[in-house]
Amino acid sequence: LTVALRKGGVAMKLSKIMVPTDLSAHSYEGLQTAEILARQCGAELVIVHVLDPSGQHGDWPTSEAARDHIEQVVAAVNPASPDVAASHVVLEGETADEIVRYARQQHIDLIVMGSHGRTGIPRVLTGSVTTRVLQHASCAVLTVRPQIRLRGEIKAWAHRAPHPHEPHSPMSSEKGT
Repeated sequence: LTVALRKGGVAMKLSKIMVPTDLSAHSYEGLQTAEILARQCGAELVIVHVLDPSGQHGDWPTSEAARDHIEQVVAAVNPASPDVAASHVVLEGETADEIVRYARQQHIDLIVMGSHGRTGIPRVLTGSVTTRVLQHASCAVLTVRPQIRLRGEIKAWAHRAPHPHEPHSPMSSEKGT
């Protein structure tokens, strides 16, 4: 992948790329794409997870220990290349609103989001965080559609961290835990 970003005929400089993650396989695909862009542009990755108290887009931690565990899992999500700088942030609030707010506040140049690829009734019923971010973000947004239909978590997460809501998931048992 070669990147030549232009906006209105002027080359765009990317210094900060945000990667929102819900710790799913789809957000991992977004991380992989963002890493390629960051490496080519010399940009920092800002990996963001949002705790949504509505429970609509994930579980709300019920204790300080659960929140600490989620923060540890998010901190373990890193680019494969050690040459790509990454920071981690856990936010609280409505997912799309927090992504848009944080991107604006931190002067993010690009948001790269993995998309679940939901269509039809499931998308209407659950809404789409990606769509709302696309509509309201003040910076460019790149969505990464799933390459294949995925069920559950993919093995790539196994070497990074277990899913915080499945402490006894098959990934955890692969590590001997």
